[in-house]
Amino acid sequence: MAPSESGLASGMVNTSFMMGGALGLAILASLAAAHTDDLLASGAGSTAALNGGYHVAFLTGAAFAAAASLLGAILLRTGGAGAYQRGVASQDQADGQFVRE
Repeated sequence: MAPSESGLASGMVNTSFMMGGALGLAILASLAAAHTDDLLASGAGSTAALNGGYHVAFLTGAAFAAAASLLGAILLRTGGAGAYQRGVASQDQADGQFVRE
């Protein structure tokens, strides 16, 4: 990516994070509401039904967070900063540029 486009890339990443959080919250709220309605229809009290709905939403969120942590631990490279710097240097050399820090 060209350095002149770094602001655009940063904006895209930030927008993606915000949209992902909003979408995730909407899905979890929908799950909580649906489960609460099911419990109310089955004769549970309003407090117990609301608690059950939130319980399902929190467990679902925790499961997705655990899955994301596991995928991150497995799929991310463990080369450290040295591997990143070597990748940057080789990319700069491939572009015919050499940048000293």
